[in-house]
Amino acid sequence: MTPYYQDEAVTLWHGDNAAILPLIGRVDHVMTDSPYSQETHGKTWRSKMMAKQGYQKVSAAHDGLGFDAITDEEIAAFLAWCAPNCSRWLIAFSDLEGVYRWMIAIRASGLEYVRACMWDKVDGTPQLTGDRPAVGAEAIVCGHPPGRKRWNSGGKRGVYRHATNGASRGAKPHPSMKPIGLMTELLADFTDEGETILDPFAGSGTTAVAAKLNGRKCILIEREEKYCEIAAKRLQATHPGELFVNERRAKPVSLLP
Repeated sequence: MTPYYQDEAVTLWHGDNAAILPLIGRVDHVMTDSPYSQETHGKTWRSKMMAKQGYQKVSAAHDGLGFDAITDEEIAAFLAWCAPNCSRWLIAFSDLEGVYRWMIAIRASGLEYVRACMWDKVDGTPQLTGDRPAVGAEAIVCGHPPGRKRWNSGGKRGVYRHATNGASRGAKPHPSMKPIGLMTELLADFTDEGETILDPFAGSGTTAVAAKLNGRKCILIEREEKYCEIAAKRLQATHPGELFVNERRAKPVSLLP
């Protein structure tokens, strides 16, 4: 089987991770943004509703994410591979509603559930209907093999404040794309230079871009060829040691006049 893309730091595989994971050896960490729960996928906005409220559609993601919610069976199969093959940290993004199911599944796999951190989306979209609070954060679930743990940030709280990749900063190549600054901070906290990170739900390849910029290696798996193409182009344009402008200090957008 031939990689879709490969360079000195990154290998990208095109296909379903259930078929490709058995071909991959042991890695230092798994860091991924898998599909969320049905709670999120079933509530993506629709243009019709937004037009009724007098708002313009700000992203194609509001017509639906374009992929299905992850099932309990898919989480269990993924973690069954991780348990014997991930040496250190498992870091998985989740909607807040999905944290409990990840906790149960991680424990059932033989890994240890450590805790859920939080991505504080400092400029996240307000609730356009105005009748309830907007979603202001996403969870970052942390698992680890049983035994001694190590990370690089001492007693730091697990709250990551980063601006989103919203429409005000241009179209996103993937509807659930994470900010490069967020991924860079996570890599700095949980991983060490030279280590290998696996992302089996690679999307547009942001995990690997951050890894390549910061002296890590990365293995990607992505089943949609259109996103493999985007990731490959991004990685070809990414060169280790480039100046990186950290986004973590981005200010929230004021909603007041």
